[in-house]
Amino acid sequence: MKRLFKLLRLGVLTWAAGFVALLGVQVFWPADAAPPEPADAIVCLGAGMSYQGWELPDSASTRRARTCADLYAAGVAPVVIFTGYGHAVSSAARAMSEVARAEGLPRQAALIEPRAKSTIQNAVFSLNMLETPPQRVVVVSDPFHLPRSWAIFRIFGEVPDVSVYAAADTEDRGRGERREVEWVFRESFAVWSNLGRLVAYWAGGLAGVDRATRIGWFN
Repeated sequence: MKRLFKLLRLGVLTWAAGFVALLGVQVFWPADAAPPEPADAIVCLGAGMSYQGWELPDSASTRRARTCADLYAAGVAPVVIFTGYGHAVSSAARAMSEVARAEGLPRQAALIEPRAKSTIQNAVFSLNMLETPPQRVVVVSDPFHLPRSWAIFRIFGEVPDVSVYAAADTEDRGRGERREVEWVFRESFAVWSNLGRLVAYWAGGLAGVDRATRIGWFN
């Protein structure tokens, strides 16, 4: 029992340290950073849908979409891929694309990937939409999500050069939606969940399971 208690205590302390680190990333990530270097594509990661309308993105998805429209206008990439499932009525990807188009993003510059239900699927499904494998992409999300997103796009997206960019703050941030601390709390568990998924992904590969099937595990 003592050994079990020590393991549990170690697990809780490890999780708590990760939570504090992610909260620090969210709070202290530099605001109003200069646009990143030019890339083959900008990838806008969906957060969720609004509680105030079935077809509306939540505040996190909204600010990510607006940031991507700004990056496109700055000449960062020729295309923005909006990725995320949402729900049966509307995808987060389509909802974000509508926000970005209202901000001036041309229709032809928007690609919509509506199936992804995890960051791993965001990486794989979105990059598969490009005609040629990208050498460099810019991934846009909230600060707490960026470290994990960078690792996933490098590992599962197999992109040689991944740049991450934090979504700009907006006036509607947090109104009627999940608060930042809740998102960070969720992310603190998602990091460890993804480590387990990575082990399962590699183990499945060693067992001869094809890549498409393994990616489908990560809904």
